[in-house]
Amino acid sequence: MNTFRKEILHRFLLFVSLILIFSVGPWEIAFQNSFGESAVYLDFLTSVLIVVAEFLREGKKNMRTWGKALLLAFPFASGFSFLGLTRPLIHSLWLIKAPHAIKILANTKFLATLPGMKRHYNLIVTMALIGLSINLFACIWITLTGRADDPTTVYIKAVYWTVTTIATVGYGDITPTTNASRIFAMIVMFFGVGFYGFIVSRISTFLFQNDRRSEAHNEKMDHLTAFLHHYRIPGNLRQEVFSFYEHRLLAKMNDEEEEILTELPSGLKNEIQTYLNIAPLSRTLIFKGCSEACLKDAAHSLQRKVVNPKEMIIKRGDVGYEMYIIAHGSVRVIIDSQIVATLGKGQSFGETALIKEEPRSADVEAISYGDLYVLTKSHFEALMLQHADLRENVIKSQKK
Repeated sequence: MNTFRKEILHRFLLFVSLILIFSVGPWEIAFQNSFGESAVYLDFLTSVLIVVAEFLREGKKNMRTWGKALLLAFPFASGFSFLGLTRPLIHSLWLIKAPHAIKILANTKFLATLPGMKRHYNLIVTMALIGLSINLFACIWITLTGRADDPTTVYIKAVYWTVTTIATVGYGDITPTTNASRIFAMIVMFFGVGFYGFIVSRISTFLFQNDRRSEAHNEKMDHLTAFLHHYRIPGNLRQEVFSFYEHRLLAKMNDEEEEILTELPSGLKNEIQTYLNIAPLSRTLIFKGCSEACLKDAAHSLQRKVVNPKEMIIKRGDVGYEMYIIAHGSVRVIIDSQIVATLGKGQSFGETALIKEEPRSADVEAISYGDLYVLTKSHFEALMLQHADLRENVIKSQKK
């Protein structure tokens, strides 16, 4: 199992154990042995999950870390029963385990290279902690105020009181009647001020945060719109300018990305550029299934070509010496003045010219500004001499 998968499994086990800690423990305190003997087994399951999670955790392990893990994993329900302690009191000790799990779950360094997954991970953990905290406060409220109704009604009322208090709404239909419950209510109110703000900010960040590249694109287009409007540029010319900038901003790396590549050593920079070229190349029919070495050599041979709208890239009847891969933009394939296909990003055309000595069978015209990767026949023939898997692909395509 690789490091990333182990880290994911480690956190999943801690996540499950945290749910058990915050669910069973507080519920037992509030409803007095409502789980019965099942609580003992759930306590033992939590202990097993924590030990297995610690075993999977990356990093140096010594007697101190294992001792801490075993202490946190101690099954209180069964371990302290011989002391004569009531089980609800024992289950209050479950919460000792929670800070350790929360601390690890809050650390997102392992997702530093996956910002999209990191955002979803943070949202899931945040929403889970919100739900578990509400459950904890509700159960404490039940313990302090008593259980006058059936368990379901009591719990729903407690959750209702907790949510309205944390959200600083406080309708006043459920109020504390003892000094202990009043003190607890004040604690929840103070906690709720920061807690509610934290919830709103985290959810807002997840819903409305665009990636930096999109933000840079939108800002640039806003400036461009203001410029064209200020100088009263004619509509048709505006459309040409917008079309060009849409291509430029979406196809090219933004300034920060270019700066990152510029700071890298030339060798590492070339390696990254090569792997950026491999992605579209590996999807073409000729190179599909080829080895990484073959794709890497082919990527080194690619040349970039910029095309304008309505530019004729291929003319029917001409002898071709190159194939094209669309990096950005779109083209139309035309036969006898009829559009037979429209191709976009990641698609290719002109491969037949690399394999057969035949005239081009169709015209290919650019629809918009675009970037193409070009592989010439001379480079392709050199690749065939070096890579047997590419030769096999060519033989298969000739039989079709």
